[in-house]
Amino acid sequence: MKKIYALLISGFVALAFLGCPSKNELGNTSDFGLKGAPNWVLGKSDADLYGVGSAQIKNNKVDWAIKEATIKGTAELATTLQGKIEQKARILESNGESESVIAIRQSVEALLPGASRTDTWISEGGMVFVKIQIKKLDNETLQKNLSALQKIDQEAAKALAQTVDDLLK
Repeated sequence: MKKIYALLISGFVALAFLGCPSKNELGNTSDFGLKGAPNWVLGKSDADLYGVGSAQIKNNKVDWAIKEATIKGTAELATTLQGKIEQKARILESNGESESVIAIRQSVEALLPGASRTDTWISEGGMVFVKIQIKKLDNETLQKNLSALQKIDQEAAKALAQTVDDLLK
């Protein structure tokens, strides 16, 4: 009987250890040279709309690596922003690659000059990470591009422009 109790207790203890979640969900980040990395580098921050770019520092040219990472981060931000806006624009589509999607793409291209590097982090291994954000949205550009389309309900165009503004706040 004592053996059964001992087995049951050891079974419960084993289950308790298996059921405990790991404190570090991403694993040991120091194995990848990311010890002390900010949340936005690790992809854990979902509060803001931003892009992250990275580049390896070569021949001690930090400025070149920062420029390369900034270009990559801006491209990621453009892709993310375009995807979120197109998701909201599905209500305006009339057929396939609609005029609204084209207007949105033009608007995203117009918005990206307002994107800037808001944070930089360099790993122990010499990898530069930059965070790119749009500080201020030119809502008028998107609204003007959407309003120019004849097939789109103007109230829906204004609502979409406001939704985009809300995404970036």
